[in-house]
Amino acid sequence: MAFNIVGLLVGRAVAESAGVDRQRATQLGTVFASGLINVPMPVGLVLARSVAQREVAASPAPATPGTPPGQTLVTIPNVVGLPIQGDEGIKGAATTLAEAGFTNIKRVEAFSEANQVGQVIQQEPPAGSQIPANGLITLYVGLGPGVEVPDLRTMAVADAVAILEELQLAHEIQPAVSLGVRPGFVAVQEPEDGAIVQKGDTVTLGVPEGDVEGEVI
Repeated sequence: MAFNIVGLLVGRAVAESAGVDRQRATQLGTVFASGLINVPMPVGLVLARSVAQREVAASPAPATPGTPPGQTLVTIPNVVGLPIQGDEGIKGAATTLAEAGFTNIKRVEAFSEANQVGQVIQQEPPAGSQIPANGLITLYVGLGPGVEVPDLRTMAVADAVAILEELQLAHEIQPAVSLGVRPGFVAVQEPEDGAIVQKGDTVTLGVPEGDVEGEVI
């Protein structure tokens, strides 16, 4: 069968559309679609596409920027929603990643919904990304809802303590310079108002020293 330049060009285009590079597409188009083998051109086009698709599927994943040449990339599984450690037959996020071959896992605690305590609420890089097995994966693990620290300055110590207890926050009282605030009242606080803390955390109240009638500390 005679060489067919039209078949070559069409075959090359078909092979390129399947994902192979120009050089390989030209080779496939020449062999299967231009008349060098004894098959009709439509059949050759199908063969050229089929071979190109198989070669692309079998080729290794392209390296991401910064990946050393020849280093194998591994697809990151989705672990969002899993407990960081398994329990009662539930496979944990750490085990899931380890079984996939990942060894460099960093845990970061973050505020979350109440039902997400101990669960992975976010992962970086996201699921489906491909990185080396020793690449860093960061898991953000739920702490539960945060508590906003109120402004307790100039309040009577008893009132400030009552508010902290209602918010399930601990307190510590330390002597402080008055800053114009009477003894028995809060002059400074740490953390400051507006800070987000976890339930059970301690808020330090700085209170000027002195005798105050009826003071409850």
